Amino acid sequence: MTGSESSPIRVNEATWTDLQSLPGIGPRRAERLITFREEVSPLRNTFDLATATGLSLKQAEKLVARVDWHRSRGLQTVGIIPFGLVMLASLWMITSGLINSLGVPATAVAASIEPGSRALSAGILLLLGGLLLVTGNLALTGMRQRPTTGALVPGLGIFSALAGAGLIGLSNWLAAIGEPDPAAMNELRSVNSFLLAVLIITLLVYGPAIIMRLLVADYRRAWLGRAQLAYDASLPGFSIFPLIVMQWENVASISAIFGIWTSALLCIAATDLLALRSPFVESLSDRDQGRLRFLRRDERDPVKLPYPRLFALVTLVAGLAVGGLALAELFG
Repeated sequence: MTGSESSPIRVNEATWTDLQSLPGIGPRRAERLITFREEVSPLRNTFDLATATGLSLKQAEKLVARVDWHRSRGLQTVGIIPFGLVMLASLWMITSGLINSLGVPATAVAASIEPGSRALSAGILLLLGGLLLVTGNLALTGMRQRPTTGALVPGLGIFSALAGAGLIGLSNWLAAIGEPDPAAMNELRSVNSFLLAVLIITLLVYGPAIIMRLLVADYRRAWLGRAQLAYDASLPGFSIFPLIVMQWENVASISAIFGIWTSALLCIAATDLLALRSPFVESLSDRDQGRLRFLRRDERDPVKLPYPRLFALVTLVAGLAVGGLALAELFG
């Protein structure tokens, strides 16, 4: 190992002096990087490099050519089975959505306005495809232990999902101002309830990890505490909103299955709040929890959720109600 300008630096073995040969890494950042190695884990990718040094993700990506990600034997690795299960669950969720939703728009919206049908079809593809990009990137990055994990793929996924949500909203508006057949509108409501369940599940499972990456990528680490508070405080809304939708909209069997999944996740989050734990933190992987502790270790007065048990009670009751409605739809 050497600190010369021409040789890559083994960031997981380099000394304090050697690390400073990397562009943008001074004494303080070199010290932070060593602390990250010792207290969290070896560095695997540019996200770790950005987290450890305080660089933005774009700045860290510029150092890839100068970095050797070699790790000594015995260092912690990520098991393929957990990430494989996550990926399979994500693929199943998206595939189910495409199979059960894409056949509906032509009958549901075409009865009112033809452009609405095309907007809904495109919206479903963009929304579910975008969610697959984001969740698949998180799973594959960990499973393959890639040496670089940039913000391009997650960014495209989030943009695609937002564009899809906008198109779905447009198609619903076009259907509302027309005169569609009542049965067709029931099919459209069923699609909406299913997509809502998929979106909520994605936010509950992957939301904290996505938020972490976005804030680190944009160099907004100081917002992590507020993001954690906002996520935990929004859980009653995550539970009450689908409850209202399931009560008033037509719920198909596939939506009911996802309703049960949503209910289970909400109940788990409620138990975390009852135990005075943060659902934001608990939903992260062990590695991401270590990253979060490292990023927030210098906070003098961490923001805490007021009345966590009240939030837990509302989330638990609404979550159980969502599960009850879903079970009633499946077996009633």
